[in-house]
Amino acid sequence: MMRIKEAIQRRKLIQQLNDDFADIEADDYNNAQAHLSTPKLPGCKAHLELHRSSSESGESSGSEDRSVANLQAFVAEIMPRLTYPQRRALRVTWKRLSEAPKTSGRGTLHIMEKVFEKLTDTDSVIMSVFYRSAFVKCIEDKKKKCMTGSISTIRDHAHLLIDFIDGLLNIMFDQPLQKPIYDPVSLGRLHAKLIPLGFDRSIWHKLGEAFAEIMFSQDCVRAYPHAASAWSTLIVACTDKMYSNSRDRSHGQRFSDSFLLNNVGPSLSLPSSPYMQQKSQQQHRRNDYKNQREQQRNFQNGSESVREREHNFYGTPIHAKYNTETLQIQHRNAGMALFESGISLTRYDPNPTTDIF
Repeated sequence: MMRIKEAIQRRKLIQQLNDDFADIEADDYNNAQAHLSTPKLPGCKAHLELHRSSSESGESSGSEDRSVANLQAFVAEIMPRLTYPQRRALRVTWKRLSEAPKTSGRGTLHIMEKVFEKLTDTDSVIMSVFYRSAFVKCIEDKKKKCMTGSISTIRDHAHLLIDFIDGLLNIMFDQPLQKPIYDPVSLGRLHAKLIPLGFDRSIWHKLGEAFAEIMFSQDCVRAYPHAASAWSTLIVACTDKMYSNSRDRSHGQRFSDSFLLNNVGPSLSLPSSPYMQQKSQQQHRRNDYKNQREQQRNFQNGSESVREREHNFYGTPIHAKYNTETLQIQHRNAGMALFESGISLTRYDPNPTTDIF
């Protein structure tokens, strides 16, 4: 009996979602017709506000354009992986989750907070990364004597994830962008700074697992066809893109850190950075090894010079070992030469015990 009730509720929910999607398509068609019939004039209020904001902050507009371009490239990259039913499921379920009265919580904000809470519950190191990054950001703001819009708390990350999904779906379905634009390339590069604090590859995988598990627990995602596979594909693509860009950025940062370490010294390394501590220890070991090799080389050169002075009288090579027969012949020739000259040898030892005669 319970299964029959669940099946009936599931069919009703699917029908409601299909009706919502039909309303969305009708609204898109009406907006497109209105846009074609009454084009916006250059003197309209929106255009003036856009022009004013772009003229006031050229750098911010450049970064926003870059974010939009990166997000468009990412959407074009994942579009072949998603079928039309999957893209439709993404839009329908996200719209249903964004409507607070129809969800079990307070809308997408509550859902995204649950994602990061589950992420922090899986590993205690992740919460310490949040605390450390917030502490470092407070110190930087205090040094600069200004408060910057930092994103360090769980709620800040929840808002960011909502804006990211909104922008992604708006670009996917050719909708206007109304919120701050975040792209996976910029997000991955920004999180590369947290690698010395313990932000590694496993955290990206745990984020994807927590995100997928929370989304799969929603009724609309479980009920609507192709919704679960669509969200899993999207989550995997997003986390992989962020991780790849954080890794590329971290390689460049490691190169600069190693350059400073090799050319300036290990004194610039942060005591709280495991990577810099490891590089400092490696540099110390390398220097000790070089000093030991140089001492051994100097000792060998000194011993070779002594051996050269000892053996030069007999004409033996520097690195040649003592040969008894060669020494006997040399002694015999020297004795014959002295005998012929009238000087007699008092004693002749064919096997000398010392190297110097």
